[in-house]
Amino acid sequence: MSEGAYLGALSTLSVVTSHYDGLDLAAIAEGFAPSRTEEEIDALEKEAAPAARALGGLVQPESVLQAQEDEE
Repeated sequence: MSEGAYLGALSTLSVVTSHYDGLDLAAIAEGFAPSRTEEEIDALEKEAAPAARALGGLVQPESVLQAQEDEE
């Protein structure tokens, strides 16, 4: 996995878990729910795109890098 992909995933999951307690992060790490069709996944990605752009603009690289260092 590239460092950029890792940092993006870490930042996104951190934001999501700040809003929703008790998420099954292990299940999320496995990818889309197996019950979802390709058409549903395409629609979910289209719906999420504007929020992903907005979230990308809020990410503070130094806080993400600090979280990574704390992990090590």
